[in-house]
Amino acid sequence: MDQEILERRRIVKKKFTWRRIVSLLFVVIVGYWAINNFGSIKGIFDSIIAVTLPFILGAALAFILNLPLKFFERHMTKLVGKYYTWYRIVGILFGYLIIAGVIAFIIFLVVPDLQETLGSFISQVPAEINLLYNKINQYIADNPQILETVNQLDVDTNQLRDQLFSIVQSFTSGILDTTFSLVGNLVNGVFNAFVAIIFGTSILFKKETLTRQFKKIIYGTMPKHWANFTVNLGAEANQTFGQYVSGQVTEAVILLVLVFIGMTIFNFPFTLSISVLTGAMALVPIYGAIMGGVVGFFLIAVVDVVQAIWFIIFIIVVQQVEGNIIYPRVVGGSVGLPGIWVLFSVTVSGAFFGLAGMLLSVPIFALCYKLASATINYNLDQDNIKVTTETNNLK
Repeated sequence: MDQEILERRRIVKKKFTWRRIVSLLFVVIVGYWAINNFGSIKGIFDSIIAVTLPFILGAALAFILNLPLKFFERHMTKLVGKYYTWYRIVGILFGYLIIAGVIAFIIFLVVPDLQETLGSFISQVPAEINLLYNKINQYIADNPQILETVNQLDVDTNQLRDQLFSIVQSFTSGILDTTFSLVGNLVNGVFNAFVAIIFGTSILFKKETLTRQFKKIIYGTMPKHWANFTVNLGAEANQTFGQYVSGQVTEAVILLVLVFIGMTIFNFPFTLSISVLTGAMALVPIYGAIMGGVVGFFLIAVVDVVQAIWFIIFIIVVQQVEGNIIYPRVVGGSVGLPGIWVLFSVTVSGAFFGLAGMLLSVPIFALCYKLASATINYNLDQDNIKVTTETNNLK
């Protein structure tokens, strides 16, 4: 009897091994095909994203707003002792007010400094041009041979006039094209934002119904074990993305405080504006500090170029600390992803998919990391394999 059981286990194990080999071979073939056709796949992916962008933005907005909404509904229910439907309406409005308040705070804090800087820069331009003109005239006066050389040149004035006219015409046409493009992008952006708000709000109002409908579709179209896997995967993804948003906001606040303290110590101008702007841009993983630093450099450069150079050195140091120490630990720790994989996922995804890749790389990679870890550990447990290291320092 025992021999028969062992034989059955051996057969099952052999079938399972072959299934693993076939699955691995399939993954390798698909991966090889995807690498060779990456350009075509990315083109199709970009087209799909362009069409569905307002709905993707709406779903993302609903996901972000759901975090304070759950907090509000849970605490109001505890406080009152009963759930009322108006909690949902007030909670959604509360979430929109938070987002609008943060955006308005950044705009009213940063825009005046930008206006002051641009105004100062524009007011300095005529004086700088006049100074440059005087220097050129003085240089020509000190070196009269320059005029002699120019007079000896055989210049076709008609051809020169036509070339200048062509340059001006091209420049004017470029300005018109840019203006039309900006207006078109603005209209498209307003439309996408409007649709996203409507779609996101609808999701929040009907989130329980939508969740139930998705579960019905999953269990009605899949075998039970695959349906359970899909539902659990969705729950894990929801948790991972929620932890990512919380970690990202925490990291942005930490960076804001660091930049504010550093700029105060070194007595840089526009301390509060640049700190808040850098913190807001830090919502873009790792490289947000650099973008904030570039804007800060131009703001400070109008006041004092030397201070602007020192500010760039300061922001580079802060970015290194933020990118290599703070971000991997705060955000990576919140989603359960080791720091080295955080840096890898952000860098690679940013290179292939730009800003969207940088924003979504950490939670998606963290989810894949968790699935891979669970699968590997399950397979090792099934084969009763214990993996150890010879060095106690490795963990």
